[in-house]
Amino acid sequence: MFSKLPVILDGGTGSHLNAAGKPSNMCSEQFIIENPEVLIKLQKAYVDAGSTILMSPTFGANAVALKKYGYYGDIKAICASLVDLSRKASGGKALIAGDIAPTGLMPEPFGDTKEDFLLDVFTEAAGALEEAGVDLFAIETQLVSAEADIALRAVRSVSKKPVMMSFSVTENGRTFFGEKLTDIWDMFKDAGLSAFGVNCIGDPEALCNIIADLRRVCDIPIIAKPNAGLPDSSSGVPVYNFPAETMEKYALKLYESGARLIGGCCGTGPEHIAAVKKALSPFM
Repeated sequence: MFSKLPVILDGGTGSHLNAAGKPSNMCSEQFIIENPEVLIKLQKAYVDAGSTILMSPTFGANAVALKKYGYYGDIKAICASLVDLSRKASGGKALIAGDIAPTGLMPEPFGDTKEDFLLDVFTEAAGALEEAGVDLFAIETQLVSAEADIALRAVRSVSKKPVMMSFSVTENGRTFFGEKLTDIWDMFKDAGLSAFGVNCIGDPEALCNIIADLRRVCDIPIIAKPNAGLPDSSSGVPVYNFPAETMEKYALKLYESGARLIGGCCGTGPEHIAAVKKALSPFM
């Protein structure tokens, strides 16, 4: 899919919704639907900064995650509304990736949730995104290979569109459940993914090393979406102080380490994506 590299991805969403007044007991999906101008303004700024792929704001748009917030409704209608907002924000200048994230439940053998149940949940969500007309899928912030595999099978059952996949890992290149990223890639190397990598990690120096290790075995474009550094949570609310200038420095280092799809995750904003574009412009 990615015939021209590098690709600039978008930045974070959640911290911006919180800053815009999202109550802690409300899911992001409901807040966005009730306050669409917040998302449109943010994603338009990402496109203006250089993003050519926007993640649909459907991180938790599945029956399990929405139920936790007491937000009930037609998954198809919810995804259609959220994808439409991203499409409006893109102005035709960026592709829309249907965002699929973990449910918060752990499949066997990591937990006690049955595979068939999760497959039904992900198939409903993936089908809704496919019907909403996303350009590709992003199975992101994955915590265990088993759930990522279920999500991928669900997507494949409803769509032939390209799929990106990224995991959240610690500074040693392993998931919080101990799986090594390079071993996970070995599980998915024949799955027909269009890109594979890491998002939601606070140490960009460690991420460079992780990407370099992954590059030795991974033969498809690699994703790198670091957080805006490590948050200061002393006030009770995570505060990210990673300046755009630092993002520019590490965007270049990530590219040199082997990443080809680069953006930001928690705490990053349009200024960080503009810095990524500045760093990568010589290679575009």
